[in-house]
Amino acid sequence: MLRFYIQDTGSGIPQDKFQEIFLPFYQLDPHQLSQEGTGLGLTISHNLAEQMGSQIQVASTLGEGSIFWFDLAFPIVDTSSAITISQPSELSIIGYQGQPKQILVVDDLNNNREILVNFLTSLGFKIIEAQSGAEAIALTEKHQPDLVLLDLIMPEMDGCSVTQYLRQKSQFSLLPIIIISASTSNTDESHSYEAGASCFLPKPLNFEQLMRVIEQHLNLVWMTAEGSERSLITRQLPATQNDALIIPPVEILTRLKELIMQGDIRGSISYVSSLEHQPELVPFIKQVTQLAESCQIKKLKGFINQYIEN
Repeated sequence: MLRFYIQDTGSGIPQDKFQEIFLPFYQLDPHQLSQEGTGLGLTISHNLAEQMGSQIQVASTLGEGSIFWFDLAFPIVDTSSAITISQPSELSIIGYQGQPKQILVVDDLNNNREILVNFLTSLGFKIIEAQSGAEAIALTEKHQPDLVLLDLIMPEMDGCSVTQYLRQKSQFSLLPIIIISASTSNTDESHSYEAGASCFLPKPLNFEQLMRVIEQHLNLVWMTAEGSERSLITRQLPATQNDALIIPPVEILTRLKELIMQGDIRGSISYVSSLEHQPELVPFIKQVTQLAESCQIKKLKGFINQYIEN
């Protein structure tokens, strides 16, 4: 077992607030002028710890500070023998075919932009950075980027407002705009699509999913270190095979369509996943999941509508 902990010398946390501090957007003292952030850091950290089979613990003394810690179990490795680490397939990608594409990364927090910029630069993209909504609009109009990665929650002008403004310009009507947010609210996801977002991705970012979305919207062909081509998007079944799909009852299709029309992509994936106990529907579930995860919303709507209409 390894323990990871951090200790501060802040004002401390009352014991009756130990559970509340992990709630989304919770601020211990929202009126404190030095308060920074949106109240999502502990929520995200708590969720990540749970995904790894652990739980964040807290100890605090008012006026002295707090300690946060969690424990993780790790296997003991025999270092006397050679160890081969198998890398996920997507990590062997080093770039893409064709001329360099330009991506605008928009986030008011420097460290968030830095993570994205370092990742995208390593793949050969040209990067422009903006730290506000107004700056994002100005740089988009000036540089005409191929794709925009846009944080949702920003002061003064948020991601939805930026998207709505750009969509009113004819030259940006087809510009891929990917809104990124730490919010777990389906409402924020729906509002993003209503504003004109091409896709909505939750934080913490899944970089494989991000690469799938970029591949889809920029029509890229990835290149590996070995010099071979690679696609992270699982191709759809040919139309001739779609006729052989077992389609769920119309009430399930209707509910799925409602979720899609609301822009609730995560809810759509979760809903079809709940049908996996019916083996005959697995091909249908895969089709829906592939389209949803790569944010091919129009194709997904058409795929569902063809069976509702029939």
